Amino acid sequence: MNRKFKTAILGAAIVLAVSGSTATTSLMADALQEAAELQKAGDYTSAQNLLKKEKVNLEKMYRQNRSEAKSLSSSLDRVGSFDQLDEIKKGVDANITQRDELKSKLGKVNSALENNRANIEYEPYVMKNMADSYKEFISRYPQNPFVNEAREKMFDLQFEPYLSAGTPDGFQEFIDKYPDNPNVDEAKGLLSESLFESYESRGTAEAMEEFLTKYPESANSAEAKVLMIQFQYDPYKEMDTAHGYAEFLAKYPDNPNSREAAERIASLQYEPFRERDTADAYSEFLEGYPDNPLAAQARKRLSEVEYAVYKEQDTAEAYQEFLDLYPDSPFSEEARTRMHDFQFELFREMNTVKGFEEFIVTYPSNYHVEEAGYLIEDLEYAPYLEKSTPDILAEFIENFPTNRHVLDAREALEAMKTGEGNDGEVLITEEEKPESAPGDEMEAPDESSSGGS
Repeated sequence: MNRKFKTAILGAAIVLAVSGSTATTSLMADALQEAAELQKAGDYTSAQNLLKKEKVNLEKMYRQNRSEAKSLSSSLDRVGSFDQLDEIKKGVDANITQRDELKSKLGKVNSALENNRANIEYEPYVMKNMADSYKEFISRYPQNPFVNEAREKMFDLQFEPYLSAGTPDGFQEFIDKYPDNPNVDEAKGLLSESLFESYESRGTAEAMEEFLTKYPESANSAEAKVLMIQFQYDPYKEMDTAHGYAEFLAKYPDNPNSREAAERIASLQYEPFRERDTADAYSEFLEGYPDNPLAAQARKRLSEVEYAVYKEQDTAEAYQEFLDLYPDSPFSEEARTRMHDFQFELFREMNTVKGFEEFIVTYPSNYHVEEAGYLIEDLEYAPYLEKSTPDILAEFIENFPTNRHVLDAREALEAMKTGEGNDGEVLITEEEKPESAPGDEMEAPDESSSGGS
């Protein structure tokens, strides 16, 4: 074979290898795109036929590629120059590239065929969209990639009618019938809620107690306890009577509202008497309800009301009468103080030794007795202090040896011995002189007659 003929053969083989690769890519892209559109439209059968046809074409092209590779390999024996060798190398490279592309495209077509096959298997069951149909699909095609989706739809369809009905019996039936359904937990929660609502609607403590007895582990048990407590108390709270609250406490001693009920009983018992606000009213209350928690408040108010009558009169006689009648009153000390003040006031205004002596004899227990004694001593000392000479002071000491001013008189006499003022009088400031009372003045003894002996 001459050189020109060999070259022509090699060139044709190379051209076929290169052109085949380009055509494969274009045809393959068109077929896959068209199949995808058919699948999107739900025409899986046409897509399947198209993909099968494309697979046949690609397999044919692959076999052709392998044949061309052999031709290129055998042509090496007829190479007559380096140029020819270079051309064969280019042809081999193109052949290998085309083969890789064909393998890749065949893989994509096979994948598309598998996916389409899965859709063809799944589509009839999707069209039925029933729990039993999905269950049949799962059993028939356990390897189908849509099995998980079918299982989820089956579970939801099993649950849907019970969820729509929303009844306790329905939820219980679902739980018993489909224990492996993942919606069981939700059904249990809805069952509890539904049961709770049915008992709550009855609006009685007995209903809540029955619910707690039957369903102690319910998620609504805490709320049921709160409502039971409320339902127990509400009827009696609406009545708002002492008798009603007493009945409540007897029936539900452990109810948290028992303290409020007891306080309300106390208030209701006390209120009518408090509104009267008289001594008789408070006395009646204390006699009728001695154990009432407000008894202390009533006793306090009774004492205030009793005292107010005598305080309004505000006389010694009124306070004495109050003390005779209510010796243990919390206001007895105040009344006694006011009475003593009134008893002393008249004698204080008189301000005489005779008056204070009469006061002490008449009211020996009066708080002002000691003060009266001091005032008597001041009045006794006053006239002697007016003429403070040694003889006059000595006379005072002799006449009133127990008077507290005797010490003052002695100190004054001692001062006269150490330093006398003009005419021998004791130097005493005005502040030191006790006040003399009218009628108690005395004329000081004559200085010459008292000091000569």
